[in-house]
Amino acid sequence: MARNRPRSLRGLAFSSRRNSSPGPPSPTFSDTTNVSQMNFGANGPEKIITRSNLKASLQAYEELMNSSANYRLALVAMSKATAAFADAMEACSSLKGPSYESGTRLQAASGLHHLIGNHWHVLAETIDKSFEKPLRQHLETYRTIVTERSASYERALREKSRVIRDTEMRNMNRKERSTKTRSCKKKP
Repeated sequence: MARNRPRSLRGLAFSSRRNSSPGPPSPTFSDTTNVSQMNFGANGPEKIITRSNLKASLQAYEELMNSSANYRLALVAMSKATAAFADAMEACSSLKGPSYESGTRLQAASGLHHLIGNHWHVLAETIDKSFEKPLRQHLETYRTIVTERSASYERALREKSRVIRDTEMRNMNRKERSTKTRSCKKKP
């Protein structure tokens, strides 16, 4: 029977089964926290996006952009090669050597290949205008947002770490004063 109650973040952070970080355990979230085991309850987030997830998404977008550009360039090359092939057939169709029937068939094939070449070209332009350019714009916006949010997160993390260190230092000083005060009272 599965347990549905939320697990303690502190318990997960100090778990002895954790093998991701050799450093001291921390009750705060970090990039080494095993978030896949955490249950935040009904009001918790559906997805937790890590730095590696963000990096992977940026790489996937860049790969899509590169593949799209290569595909578009291949379509343009196919369009040019098909047009050259159609032009060559058209030139052969008007020669005096072939029969009328051969000439008309070459002209028909030439026209068909011009049509195919035009379709390759239209497809390449459509990919460029309707897919690549909007995707490139979206990728730049996404990259900017990820960079800004990461920088904001890092600033907040540094600030919270500083506050925790300051609090720990104050607590350590209080403990030392308490210990000294107790030891001074015991000496006489």
